[in-house]
Amino acid sequence: MNAELAVARRPEPAAASPRLRLDPRALLRAGLVALAAGALVVGFAAHLAERPELAARIWLGGTVPVLAALLVEIVTSLRRGEVGLDIVAALSMSAALAFGENLAAVVVALM
Repeated sequence: MNAELAVARRPEPAAASPRLRLDPRALLRAGLVALAAGALVVGFAAHLAERPELAARIWLGGTVPVLAALLVEIVTSLRRGEVGLDIVAALSMSAALAFGENLAAVVVALM
């Protein structure tokens, strides 16, 4: 009887324990938010250091990857027949970049 209790009390193998699953889309979104937020902060620092050209480039660099990922998501959702407000955000970022308003573009990217 003692042998049966010892077998019943064995811990489960590590493979049977639940694992943390990371969603690649969630990681991408978190990375893009971090990129846009970092660009916003570093761009402000460059602007305060009286380097507005550098600030504009930093803000542009924080916006373009977010805009590219958003455009891919828009095309994917349109193929499924879904229309969302992401189109408005993409148009806002594109227009802000076209008019040289890189700070506005990175703020929209962060939203």
